[in-house]
Amino acid sequence: MTLPDECVFNGCLISFTSIKLRDITLGCKGDGEELCCTSKCCLAINEKPYPIGLDVPKSCSTRPGTKLCGFSLFLCEYGVKVPTVLCKSEHHCFCFRNGAAFPFADPVPEPVCAIAFCRLVPCKPACLVPPFGGKGVISVGAPAKQEMER
Repeated sequence: MTLPDECVFNGCLISFTSIKLRDITLGCKGDGEELCCTSKCCLAINEKPYPIGLDVPKSCSTRPGTKLCGFSLFLCEYGVKVPTVLCKSEHHCFCFRNGAAFPFADPVPEPVCAIAFCRLVPCKPACLVPPFGGKGVISVGAPAKQEMER
């Protein structure tokens, strides 16, 4: 029995939490955006700190994704931009990873539903599987249809 590199712990349509068995982050880091607000944080070993500063563009545009202003201070960076999504985030903290996206995009390209290490959607229900794709270590559900001999 070989475990995958990552196992989904729980998921609810547009978000999930998983446990990474390899490539563990020593500390916490992540980024996200909710409507017009953007944020980044990092308190992890071997990661570059954010510069101290205030960013105000000289001209303003209303095109989606245009940064309107921002500031950063060592461990965090916050900003305001013209919205492109309702929410999108991905965070890593030691062996945990969580992601959210609406509308669907990386890190959540499609709906996910999971509870207690059993992924129900997408694909065939199984336990100990990555959030998207991959084969489960344990299959869940009714056995395959079999004919009985008489």
